[in-house]
Amino acid sequence: MNNVLRRSSWFLLTCALALAVEPKRPLYVVNSKPLSIAIVDQETFKKTGEIPIEKYATNFVLAPDGRHLYFLRHAEYNLYFGYRGEARLVVVDLNAQKVLKDIPCGRNGSKLEFSGDRKYLLCFSRGSEATKKAKREEAMVTVVNAATNEVAATLSAGRLAKGVLFSKDLSRILVLSGREVAKKGAKPSKAAVTVFTLDKEQPLATTEFDQDLAQMVLSEDEKWLYVMDGGTPNKNPQKNHDGTVHVLDVTTGKLAGSHGVGSAPRNMIADKNTAGILVLAQNSVKDLHGKMYEFRGGQPVAPVEVGQNPLYLQRFGSLPGRFAVSHSDMRFFPDNGPASTAPIALNGAATAAETADSKSLHGYPGEMLYFPEHNKVATLVRNARGETSKVAIMNLAKNQVEHVITTGRGGVKFGKVMGMVALSVAMSAASYYGGYYSAQATGSPFFTYNVYAFTPAPVNVELSSSPDGRFLYALNTFSNDVTIVTIADGAVVDKVPFGGHTLRRIGAGNRLLGYTGNQVNFIDTKENKKVEAFKLASGRINDVEPDEAGNRLIALTSKSLVFLDAEKGSVISTVDWFGDALFVVHAPKEP
Repeated sequence: MNNVLRRSSWFLLTCALALAVEPKRPLYVVNSKPLSIAIVDQETFKKTGEIPIEKYATNFVLAPDGRHLYFLRHAEYNLYFGYRGEARLVVVDLNAQKVLKDIPCGRNGSKLEFSGDRKYLLCFSRGSEATKKAKREEAMVTVVNAATNEVAATLSAGRLAKGVLFSKDLSRILVLSGREVAKKGAKPSKAAVTVFTLDKEQPLATTEFDQDLAQMVLSEDEKWLYVMDGGTPNKNPQKNHDGTVHVLDVTTGKLAGSHGVGSAPRNMIADKNTAGILVLAQNSVKDLHGKMYEFRGGQPVAPVEVGQNPLYLQRFGSLPGRFAVSHSDMRFFPDNGPASTAPIALNGAATAAETADSKSLHGYPGEMLYFPEHNKVATLVRNARGETSKVAIMNLAKNQVEHVITTGRGGVKFGKVMGMVALSVAMSAASYYGGYYSAQATGSPFFTYNVYAFTPAPVNVELSSSPDGRFLYALNTFSNDVTIVTIADGAVVDKVPFGGHTLRRIGAGNRLLGYTGNQVNFIDTKENKKVEAFKLASGRINDVEPDEAGNRLIALTSKSLVFLDAEKGSVISTVDWFGDALFVVHAPKEP
């Protein structure tokens, strides 16, 4: 009898555990030929459905509960201006595998995002100027109830707009509008910030500004909105206009103060560690030495000096502070208190002699990787065009550049122009460095650039490390290979032919992944050797990404999906009947 009870208990426990294991959610893949949303069962590796969609579809978002998928559909696409015309929010019922609703949401839709509590989906459309074929349409924020897929509110700023932010609880919706040029004698429209509450379609407040606005950021406590006027740097003092950060009280929507932030401010960064807002800028158009400006609780903190040609801010691991990186040096600023260490010189004066202990980059610092085991930082070294064939190792304890190492196999020509274009997209800093250097060299009064998003920290795509922190792996974009370096002494272990324009650790970290047009490559970090994992017989690889568990890889190709074992590098299964699988649609992550 006891044996029977034990067997019954074991059977019930096994059933309960089986029920507790949640099956993998289906994979939703946007396919371009034909244009559709393909549904793939991740347990059986079979395509179980396909939902046709119309062309000019963008901004795909999966509902957190997996019941619906949303995307924007545009009226037209222009090579120079992107997706334009009337935008409609399309709601797809994934259980029924059909389009459920098609909601108009203004012209030139550019953003689709869930509110912090996931109760609402917001669709933002920038609006459009009048043309011979269409009337002028103002910016619009369409708020959709995610439970019912009904429109909860339609908010219009009364002008064209650049961007939108909203508080986590959706108590405030903030629209940033740019300055409009007057046409045919009409009065020009000023730049403005319009604040809405969800219960009223009329704005709570609208604040206008004489200068154009470039960016807005919410404080961590959502009490303050920071809006930056990037200024118009010019060597002619009469035409020069320095940057300004305007601070608005989010509760009232009213302007609380305006503060100068020097010439050509790079970007506003929200620092979660200090709940502050940080801006790097140079002193003037002619004086390239920089300052770091900080705002806390709506008030400015006294600025601190940084190096010449300030570039970006970055945190490393658990270090209680951030580094201000410039062309000339790198300075550490603790979260509380003044800088306690000397700057790390990156590029000295032309007459400064290098020593055996301290090197010069002779280029721009790029992507960085922290090695806490050695208290060192590795950085790619870029030239004025954003290309890289060198990596440097900095010792944070000694405040110096210890090694500058040439990467790649010398003499191999870099002939893949489109690969460099893809790299520039992946590494937005490259366009920044090139644009900034060119502007300074030619005396151009203004330049366009992109910078890293530092909250969270930028993802490394050209540098990686072994799990134990002993080795550095640097991707050379000229020769398409990986240089393996011992982080302790900067010695080159090997230069491995690799291919691909991204380099990332996968699974438990013992493998590095890269891929070319038709081949997925691995480097085994235990043996520091290349392992050829998978090669397409025909077609090309569009992307490779880890699945939700992180132990498998999904290669999206022009003809199929290929599931790979991240540790073994072997093929698990192939799902055919695809024509250009472009990307997987993911549910939004928890805030």
